[in-house]
Amino acid sequence: MHDMHLSLATREDALELVDLFAMAGLSDEPSTIDEAAAQARWDAMHQALPSVKVIVGRRCDGTVMGALTLVLMPLMAHGGAPSAVLEDIAVHPVMQREGLGRQLVEGAMALAREAGCYKLALSAGPQQSAGAQAFFERLGFERHGVSFGVSLTEVQVLA
Repeated sequence: MHDMHLSLATREDALELVDLFAMAGLSDEPSTIDEAAAQARWDAMHQALPSVKVIVGRRCDGTVMGALTLVLMPLMAHGGAPSAVLEDIAVHPVMQREGLGRQLVEGAMALAREAGCYKLALSAGPQQSAGAQAFFERLGFERHGVSFGVSLTEVQVLA
């Protein structure tokens, strides 16, 4: 594997993260937003979710080559133990199949354990390849229940 190290992203990484997520197909918007707009997204995310962590894989020159978002959620059930959810998992195409995705997910697992989370969940939609789903299974994720979702940008209110 290339010389990579994991770290937590900072506000200064916001524009690079937006570009990475767009390149990975996690956004259908043009990746032409400026640094101020990207940092405003960062600020809004951290204001709404103070415990959110964005873990990045960096080359030795500091370039972000992969990232994921770890959302830690305090809960009332499960003895008050928090839950964790992975979102926005992205690895630059030149780094795919090099172990960076595994490194990122294992780093998120460690942070979730340290936070006392009783589970770590993610959702793999039907648009994801069988290879991506097999990747998560190799990391110990199991198919669990049924996942439901609704796009809030396309919902029509029934009269």
